[in-house]
Amino acid sequence: MVKDALVIAAHPDDELLGLGSLLEGVSDVVYVLAQPPGVEMVRRLKEADELAKRYGFDTHTTIWDGASPFEFNSIERIFLPAPSDPHREHQMALTWGLQKFGAREDCLREYSIEKLAPYVVPLPPAAVEEKRRTFRTFYPSQLDQLLDPKYFLFEGTAFLGVPSITVRLKEAGFHFWKDAPSEVAFLRHPHRHLFGAAVTLKNLTHHDRDQEFFLVQDWARLEFLGILSNSETEGYSCERMARDLAIRARAKYRCSVSVVVDEDGENGAEVTV
Repeated sequence: MVKDALVIAAHPDDELLGLGSLLEGVSDVVYVLAQPPGVEMVRRLKEADELAKRYGFDTHTTIWDGASPFEFNSIERIFLPAPSDPHREHQMALTWGLQKFGAREDCLREYSIEKLAPYVVPLPPAAVEEKRRTFRTFYPSQLDQLLDPKYFLFEGTAFLGVPSITVRLKEAGFHFWKDAPSEVAFLRHPHRHLFGAAVTLKNLTHHDRDQEFFLVQDWARLEFLGILSNSETEGYSCERMARDLAIRARAKYRCSVSVVVDEDGENGAEVTV
């Protein structure tokens, strides 16, 4: 039988908080626990079983560093906790999942239970209210979570390993520092460097060629040449050049951007926006 989706979770309720809108397509959930379950965790696992009955998936439990008896060879999608999530137990569940399913990289997806992941998007108001009602019904032991909107307002998934890309270029130009201290008085006059620029577009939402290297590089080169032209008369520092290029890149590509500008491959400045 071809199954659709397997979810790896560190806690009972992660599957609902992170993937509530996709639970209809889930076949199995494995709760990878940090330690043998105590009384509180046993209660949460029972709540998870009731939720599973509602959506028609099976639940399994294992300890993160123990042998797993489960085999899911026919699963088409495997959802793992986001690598960007700093929670220790979420990272343990991610490691367990990678050890078991890492060879099936085409199946791997990541999900986040918080809004900080770059691929999450706001849920429609009706979906938010339905998710809250479902949570209140099936996880009464965790009702304090309802007080934190970040768990309910956003959802999303991506191929595991959300990429960033970096393009690099070099252009000759001039700058100066009119208020340079006496120890480096020569900097008060226009002087030439081979300036290097590295532009990194972070947290791209697509797994493969969300932005094409040559197109980004060509755009960055044109923008940087304009900045260098201004520098000849205004004396821009590397910090100023990096900031100006980063702001322009952020406005164009609508993602977090980091820009490094260096002088002759030696000294440089980095700005992130």
